[in-house]
Amino acid sequence: MQKSKGIIEQDIRNLEKLLHKAGEAAIPKYRRKIKIKSKGKAIWNEQIDKASKQSKNAYKVWRQHGAPQERSNELKIKMTAAKRILRKAQRQAYASQRESTAGKIMKASNADTKLFYKLINMQRKTPLTNTKILKLNEKTAEDGPSIMNIWQEHFQQLATPTIEENFDTEKLELEVNKAIEKLKAGKAPDEDGISAEHYKHGMEELTPFIVHLLNLILTYLDVPIFLKTGILTPILKKEKDKTLPSSYRGITVTKTFAKILQSILKDRVDSVFNNIQNSLQRGFTEGVSSLCAAFLTSEAIEESKKLKILLILITLDAEKAFDKLNHEILFNKLYHYGIKGKLWILLRNLYKGMSIKVKWEGQCTEDVMVLQGIQQGAKLSTTLYKCYNNVILDSILKSGLGACIGDIQVPAPTCADDIAVLANSTADAQGILDIVQHHTSRDLVKINPTKSEAVLYNAKGSNISTLQFEDNDINITNETKHLGIKRNEQNRANISERIRTGKGNNIQPSWSWVTCQKGILTHGRIQAMENICSTKKHIRT
Repeated sequence: MQKSKGIIEQDIRNLEKLLHKAGEAAIPKYRRKIKIKSKGKAIWNEQIDKASKQSKNAYKVWRQHGAPQERSNELKIKMTAAKRILRKAQRQAYASQRESTAGKIMKASNADTKLFYKLINMQRKTPLTNTKILKLNEKTAEDGPSIMNIWQEHFQQLATPTIEENFDTEKLELEVNKAIEKLKAGKAPDEDGISAEHYKHGMEELTPFIVHLLNLILTYLDVPIFLKTGILTPILKKEKDKTLPSSYRGITVTKTFAKILQSILKDRVDSVFNNIQNSLQRGFTEGVSSLCAAFLTSEAIEESKKLKILLILITLDAEKAFDKLNHEILFNKLYHYGIKGKLWILLRNLYKGMSIKVKWEGQCTEDVMVLQGIQQGAKLSTTLYKCYNNVILDSILKSGLGACIGDIQVPAPTCADDIAVLANSTADAQGILDIVQHHTSRDLVKINPTKSEAVLYNAKGSNISTLQFEDNDINITNETKHLGIKRNEQNRANISERIRTGKGNNIQPSWSWVTCQKGILTHGRIQAMENICSTKKHIRT
């Protein structure tokens, strides 16, 4: 602390150097930096080097001398031909590498144990699940550099929009300790090689200096640019086409120091927002299981069966909900929720100049500027998303539309961006859909009506009219999925699927005491709870 010059970025980098030095002293074969392969160097040779230079030069000439049209076409043909020569050289290098390995295996003696174990390890490795072809906007990429360009372009599109609190040191020290304790061990290190373990094992020694650095950030209300960067890894969604970038979810690994800062800011935003959070939102809420939303849906279905009345269940599909939140709208909402003054300015500055790099097969793209959306996997993102989405649930609840269990309104049980609309008539259901459409169009959120579905319960003899969202008919089907649970007309679900959803037998939802007080837990309700928990041993007596 005595050597600190008050330059936040320099001080944090000095702190990281100190952590690496401690790691090198404590851990044999300590690895300071995460290894990222440079593009194509694993198979780089003289032929590829020459073809690469010619391809770059042809592209440069085409960009500089593109007009007139005839010349442009001629130069484009030359550029395409140069690219083909480069790809051919890369394919030949890979083929040569495979032939070389095969030759070594054929010539190897029985005493060559090193090669033997190398072959065993190669066989044990999980087969490659990454795609070798990626398609975006009628472009198809089949080689490493082209695929990296597609990833950069895809996440650049997602990240670009189409259209007073005092900080006292004593309190901050407690918050820092709490934030460090919350860091999850065993996770990937950030791009500087710093992991949660660095801070956890040195918490006592590091806390005073971290408090000093955070006080500087909170005093000047400025976040260094290098803390606003992250490494985004595309994760393929279940049962999706792996050749399309839109089939992937982007999970971001932020700087470990930034996680501590975000954790502290999250606690402060939560202290304001939790008092006004809508009761229908069950996701990202401490002490409340997300499966409570599933329980409310089961309860409403059982209630409709008991009373022999129509129930309509509609599952709404939000398109890239996290990736496309508009920053200006978000911070306007935060201000009106009472998050003002220094805290608001600091949050706003945190999202100014934010950038990511896309990591794919050990390579990273150039920086992608994040002009909209919030990072999936970042500490603060869950709370910010709830703030953005809260007004929709408030409006639905105030409308008085939708289903009830007894005298408790349950028109839209929600977990994060998964909204399930429950209504006892098509008029109520359409009214709720109109409310959602009104707010999502104002908030620049896209609901995909073609992927949204409706299931009808006790519909025999009921007058069912068409349900619409943005002039598109909602598909009425026999089965839909909400929170990973398949819902059908009989309200039966595959138990094994529910167990997988709950990651084994660890589903332990904490049921609402209000529900018990209202006297809703009849034998049928207990049976519904058993179905959700998948096994009786998890029911809380």
